[in-house]
Amino acid sequence: MIKKIIASERYNSNFIFTDFFENQSINIALLLHHTKDGDFYKKLNNDILQGILNLRLDNVALDKIEDILKEYFITLNWQINSKLKRILKEQDGISLLLLVIVNNHLFMVQFGRLLVAISENEKLLEFGRSWEHFKVKNRKELNLLGYEDKDIAVKVYKKKLSGYNRILAVSSEVVEKIDLKNLDISKTADYLKYLTKDQKFLYLLFDIICHKELIKEKTILRKRIKITLFIMIFLILLSTSYVYFGKNWLQNKQEELKEKNSEYIRNDLMQKLLDTQNQLQDVVDQIFSGKLEIKIFSDKKLRLKKKLFIKLNHPVTAIPLFDIKNIYLIQKNRIKAINKLTKKHQWERTFKSRIITSELIDANRMIIATQDSLYCIKRKDGENLWVNDDVSTLRNKKNLSDLHFALNEFNQLDSGVIISVRDNKITFLSNISGEEVASYEFDEKIKFVSDYDKIFKCLYVITDKKVIKLRIIVEI
Repeated sequence: MIKKIIASERYNSNFIFTDFFENQSINIALLLHHTKDGDFYKKLNNDILQGILNLRLDNVALDKIEDILKEYFITLNWQINSKLKRILKEQDGISLLLLVIVNNHLFMVQFGRLLVAISENEKLLEFGRSWEHFKVKNRKELNLLGYEDKDIAVKVYKKKLSGYNRILAVSSEVVEKIDLKNLDISKTADYLKYLTKDQKFLYLLFDIICHKELIKEKTILRKRIKITLFIMIFLILLSTSYVYFGKNWLQNKQEELKEKNSEYIRNDLMQKLLDTQNQLQDVVDQIFSGKLEIKIFSDKKLRLKKKLFIKLNHPVTAIPLFDIKNIYLIQKNRIKAINKLTKKHQWERTFKSRIITSELIDANRMIIATQDSLYCIKRKDGENLWVNDDVSTLRNKKNLSDLHFALNEFNQLDSGVIISVRDNKITFLSNISGEEVASYEFDEKIKFVSDYDKIFKCLYVITDKKVIKLRIIVEI
């Protein structure tokens, strides 16, 4: 594989042609440099390129390429010499560099002011003609193509390529500014751009990755693709399984474990500690005749301080609610919000019938259950978000808690739900829209409903003589 990194601008006196397409048996790079510009040189460039392409080197055996190139350039030297004398009326020549890459073999023909370096051990080394003292050479020493009217000796430089190769071709005007020994091969392109700020010159920089190295790279790439594909499939299957069995399955398991630990600490562990305390007290009483008291849980001493918060004109008829900003007070069919810090009245809302109960829910909302309807209002101003007139709520809050909020308790749900009970029917409503998401009718009238059981994901519904386990299953 051949990859062109950077090349100078192409114009009549500086000509570059590259044939670096993939999946070809042969690749060619042709560079031509003239000291003058004009239509004559433009036509000459095209004639030389066409002549090289007509050689059809892709159909030539590897061991015959050198002979064909020598024969062609001997003939081309005569042709260019004749044209220069006939048209320009002077003895002159041109600089030419031809690079032919066939099956990891490099063939190079070099005339005039064009020089080449090839990478080796992370350094660029001279290849072909020497770069030293090149600027002081006369025209004959430059070996310009077409300068002499005779059968010239054509030198074909050859190199067997392997692994990674970086090739630099450049005109001799700037060779004194390029220190190959100290040039960082990875910054060659940047340095060439820097040199072009002061003067224009011909250059070409490209990489060759040989077939074996390319196969190795492709094999590594295929392995990486397979590994990446396997990981992606695994993650997709894992994500699918995760969604199928519940969006927050792991979180639910953590909640279950947390709940079990909490239950154990509050009940079993504390009871064991109290039993141990009693046993120790019995032993101490026998030894010290009851004069020493053992207490694992020390008695707490509390100090209470009363402070008037606010005076009201009407009595509060339900348990107050509060959040980080406000306290919410219910007075029959009216609810008011008061700022906890400033004690200022924030807003007040009056309903058609008496407020039975209320709850703070997610998204800065509040549920108000009256004798007639269920309201979802904003905490900041008391405005309605939705109203459900089809759901009746029980008036006796002491016997049945008719509102349950599952957002923080049952994490498989995308948002909270409201549970309302009427006679023998239990209804689940979305706290976002107020719409029914599920309902269940029992044979008997419902008397009590438990809190949500996090471990078994259920509610316990009590009828006259039955305890019914109502399992909540989330369908994705």
